[in-house]
Amino acid sequence: MENLPAARLVLPLALTLALLAGCAPPPPAPQLPPGQDAAATATLSTNQIRIGEPVQLRLTVLHRAGTRVQLPPIANPPDIILRDHHEHTEELPGQLRRTTHTLQLTSMTLTNHILAAGADLVITTPEGLHWKTPFPFVTLEVIPTLAPHETEPRPLKSALAPWPPPPPAGSGSPSPPSCC
Repeated sequence: MENLPAARLVLPLALTLALLAGCAPPPPAPQLPPGQDAAATATLSTNQIRIGEPVQLRLTVLHRAGTRVQLPPIANPPDIILRDHHEHTEELPGQLRRTTHTLQLTSMTLTNHILAAGADLVITTPEGLHWKTPFPFVTLEVIPTLAPHETEPRPLKSALAPWPPPPPAGSGSPSPPSCC
């Protein structure tokens, strides 16, 4: 019990230091280099899906206030199908904006897809200048829903049923089909 006063002095000091150590400065605000009006990044929720499963593509564009960014067509039916699209823009310090396009896609084609291959984002400034920048490189692999051993052809389990079916038991001879 004689160490209790020392513990009362050390405990508040230890708690204060722990709280201060956990308080990191906020991350710096995003910036664009001088002369650049937009920068784009793209991410997929996963790079591999089974046929027909949804995947989320998130395209984030950092741009100056007043600058417009036009997306290229991402969907390429029947290979890539757009299921949903949401857009959100937030204001940032330094006359910047962050526009996030969230697209839900799926595919019914088994292959490796390059999303928006060869497509460009169109950047337009308030002064009317516009130019194109390449869409970020994103790939999506679509695999079958069946396991590898389930795709092999299998023999029939039994012979086909005889046709026409035999007459019902005890009827003697088949009766002509009734009509109307």
